[in-house]
Amino acid sequence: MFLTDYAALKTIGRSLDAPNPKGWMNVLIHAKGNAQEIPVHTTSLSLYSVFSGLELHEVGRARFAVTPDRYLLLNDNQRHAHRIEDNTEVLTLRFRTGLGADVYSAAALPPEKQLDNPDLRLPLEFYERTYPRDVRLSQFMGVLRAFIWAEVSQDPLEQAMHPIIEHLLVLHRNLEADIERLPAAKRSTREELFRRLHIARDFIEASFLEPINLFSIADVVNLSPHHFLRLFKQVFELAPYQFVTHKRLELAKKWLTDTDKDVTDICFDLGFDSLGTFSRNFKARFRVAPTQYRLASRV
Repeated sequence: MFLTDYAALKTIGRSLDAPNPKGWMNVLIHAKGNAQEIPVHTTSLSLYSVFSGLELHEVGRARFAVTPDRYLLLNDNQRHAHRIEDNTEVLTLRFRTGLGADVYSAAALPPEKQLDNPDLRLPLEFYERTYPRDVRLSQFMGVLRAFIWAEVSQDPLEQAMHPIIEHLLVLHRNLEADIERLPAAKRSTREELFRRLHIARDFIEASFLEPINLFSIADVVNLSPHHFLRLFKQVFELAPYQFVTHKRLELAKKWLTDTDKDVTDICFDLGFDSLGTFSRNFKARFRVAPTQYRLASRV
């Protein structure tokens, strides 16, 4: 089913808390407009993406930023709230209850078991985090966008959802090597560390304009500051403060190119202590001073 707004769920007799009960159809939400606050609710297995703008999600103390480059995957029965910024074009996939388990079971179970017990389902749980938007997924999303414009019927939409979940399962399996590199004897411990470290990374992505630090980030994922610092550096090859600085500098580069904001205003809006600190960090990262970068970008 195609909807043009989250609030449109009410028009089909569904609340935010139960958009996809068992036996209900898949829902595709495509919207673009003014800023919108979506209150806390329970989602089904869902993929949140944007073609432009920003959508911010809060799951407990965790935060996730959905941008044109990254999408968010949440599992069945997850409680969360989110906010859509102005001029954001969202494309949200809410899979019907059980579809993820159906696709996973068909891929994982041997044919004999599926013949003997066609109702057998394996539990499916993805790592809840943002993922880079790869070429294949972008193609899928483009097809769904075209479906909306063409106003196709429900059956093509239903069939288009299956290969998307198959692709997500492939990406999920590709994380195995990263998980195995984590320093823990038990598989379950490695999986939990992987989950928490990526929640921390996403928290930085969604909060880097705020005065966050090692202690506040480690607290979000319930790890000691030293343990968190050591593991974060091992996995992402940057200390948390370096990751925060890199995010701020990338945004500075965008503002220098796309806006007329004064360099001093950019410096303090991004949380740097002084213009000198900002300029040194910018030059170290991009090998050119902020003012020179702005001039060169507008030639």
